[in-house]
Amino acid sequence: ALHSDNASLLVEATTGAAMMMWGLCLVNPLANSFTVSSFAFRTMAAVAPEEVWGALAAIAGAAQLAGLASGNILARRVGAMSVLLYRLFLFILVGVWSNWQSTGIPDFLSWTLLSVWVYVRL
Repeated sequence: ALHSDNASLLVEATTGAAMMMWGLCLVNPLANSFTVSSFAFRTMAAVAPEEVWGALAAIAGAAQLAGLASGNILARRVGAMSVLLYRLFLFILVGVWSNWQSTGIPDFLSWTLLSVWVYVRL
């Protein structure tokens, strides 16, 4: 069932915008987070370059925002699922393959659960 109450729309917009902004930070040519940051980022770098992670995050977030702006339910579901899959993979990568004690775990889990909530409510 499509839920379009204000809370659902706000969470959908927030998860999409946060994903896109995080992606844009990673593709920023003036910064290189993966080489100067935590073990979790170094684990991510072993899977793909920072620019790939950033581009995928920016695309997923933009897809979610475009779907929301279009009002098309299929576009919204595709955008929400792309953000959800990215977040879930990131949570598993950092939590299982990297460092389960990372302070990013609660953050990644929170964003993943919000993304699940968005997708389920569509």
